[in-house]
Amino acid sequence: MYAAYQLASPGTAPNASIFISRASLVEIQHAEVGRKFATIDRRPLDPPPSALLKLYTNDGGVENEVDSSNPLAGVGRLCVVDLFPASQKDYEGAVNAEPTKTRGELSPTRGSSGSSTSSQSKQPSSTAPAGGPVVQIIDDESIYESMKLTMYLVGQREVSPTVAHWRGEKHLIFAFGDLSIQREGRFFLRYRTFDLQTPGDEHVVDAECTGRTFRVYSTKDFPGLATSTELTKELALRGASVNVRVHDRKRPRNEGEETQGLGQED
Repeated sequence: MYAAYQLASPGTAPNASIFISRASLVEIQHAEVGRKFATIDRRPLDPPPSALLKLYTNDGGVENEVDSSNPLAGVGRLCVVDLFPASQKDYEGAVNAEPTKTRGELSPTRGSSGSSTSSQSKQPSSTAPAGGPVVQIIDDESIYESMKLTMYLVGQREVSPTVAHWRGEKHLIFAFGDLSIQREGRFFLRYRTFDLQTPGDEHVVDAECTGRTFRVYSTKDFPGLATSTELTKELALRGASVNVRVHDRKRPRNEGEETQGLGQED
């Protein structure tokens, strides 16, 4: 599937169109810990889960990566996350916990037909359903699409990319600084990206990846938060909406110790 962009790139006129032939997505920062969602005191996952986007062109069979430092490279791009349990035990622990109000979810469908669907959240089965597409295998246990728990994910699930430095180079990075979970247990995120500039009324996921597992604790058992990572600080500096922490917080009590990231997402 090809998408046209108006970008200045080596060998083209400043306003010439180039065609994105492929996208790739990889998690470069995973959440270490989370604290179970509370109505009064909602704490986002920490550090902010982040995924790196790369875009490619294809010129006569030769693939080239698009320069991410171009301010237009990520225009029209969005990334959305879904939540999955790390095991059948975690699935059953989440769905059999005390009921919490659920939320609707955006679910673009991967494919090449240019179609997508949106599903409404519903109360999942009390036992882990098997069958269907395998999203990830953890410790020899298959995690299926039907085990999705996105209805327990609270906050901003859909973000635009931020151009930020990582490992000495500029990249397009999706940073999720406002995600909380309504259940305790072990989980992982799935990232999926799509392009709003593709023709048609609906948009197809053209790259996805799954992240590493993390644990969400009760308020009583929460171990506290570490100093913000260098990537988190860089993302805040470049305008991503993420929280920056200067000191460790073993038992977070005071909101004033945490500062909001510099700027907001585009």
